[in-house]
Amino acid sequence: MRSRIELQRLASQLRLKLGTDSESPIDITSLLAPNSKLTVIFYPFTDQISGMCVKSANLIAINSRSTLGRQNFSLAHELYHYCFDDSGGDSATINEVSVFYQNYNTEREADLFASHLLIPDITLNKKVNHVTNNQENSLILRDIIELEQFFKVSRQAMLSRLVVDEYLTKREADKFRNNVISNARLLGFDDSLYKPSSLRNNKQTLGAYITRTVDLSKKGVISQGKYEEYLLDAFREDLVFGDIEEELYD
Repeated sequence: MRSRIELQRLASQLRLKLGTDSESPIDITSLLAPNSKLTVIFYPFTDQISGMCVKSANLIAINSRSTLGRQNFSLAHELYHYCFDDSGGDSATINEVSVFYQNYNTEREADLFASHLLIPDITLNKKVNHVTNNQENSLILRDIIELEQFFKVSRQAMLSRLVVDEYLTKREADKFRNNVISNARLLGFDDSLYKPSSLRNNKQTLGAYITRTVDLSKKGVISQGKYEEYLLDAFREDLVFGDIEEELYD
């Protein structure tokens, strides 16, 4: 199994490759959209499936029925399989266990990589010091919510990382696992991080499939009818019929 230090290095390496720095919170989806090879699909799979990586097709699929925080982590997890997993073959993550790999170490590597990709060590330390006013006090509920909102990760991912880095004990973390949405609302935070994709966006394709389809159409390689068919197959009705909502500009 790869060491934590090596996984940190790989996470930093991918951040730089995606055109961002090694410390800031990232929106992986927007950074991957211009990727010349990878296609990302968001689709409402059954609740048991978090995501999958089909390396042979340069494809990652994420369950849009998961919360947005969970989707972010699943995408980072599958990126490890796509970019750095040398085990070979494709994978699907079902309840945190790969149905193709049957390799706990590989899945553990993917989880640790995802955590470091989304939550860089130095930034986490700075944010913990900020929310606790540089005191050695234990983290409170508001602190936990502020941290997960900043890094755009689920409560489970945030607590797991805080326990691994010894900011919390497992017993302390367990106190924060319930009533996630209601507590966030009561403390004045937006709750979208804890909800699935909206019905309007729960089926969507981004990345190489779209750009290649547009390119083939512009070059006259495919007809207008075939162009629209390909986009509809990719759940991109907005590109065929126009967006339902009027475009707004600042």
